[in-house]
Amino acid sequence: AALACPLNLPAGMRNLQRWFHKNVYDRAIAKSLATKFSSCRELFETDAGVPRELAQWGGLGEMAGTFVTDVEGAANARTVRGIDEALTRRCFGFDTVDEYYAYASSDQR
Repeated sequence: AALACPLNLPAGMRNLQRWFHKNVYDRAIAKSLATKFSSCRELFETDAGVPRELAQWGGLGEMAGTFVTDVEGAANARTVRGIDEALTRRCFGFDTVDEYYAYASSDQR
């Protein structure tokens, strides 16, 4: 069984923009993720509070480089898309959130 399988992330993210979903689910999930991010913020910043370069996801193989998180964006995100823009797409080497969503959708396989 699968729960919340990302079959089509672009469609799922559009669904989160519907009034109820945006004001209940998207807001609550983003707040939870931003809080979790904030609790480990020191992993993403130097002691001086400057965002640090981190290794991208190892699954990128030789294409993996480094990325810098938008620390303020992730800590203050009000939407799931905001978290994905500030952190997720960068970690996985995507230029845009939309590119990440399209690639991460399991219906593309």
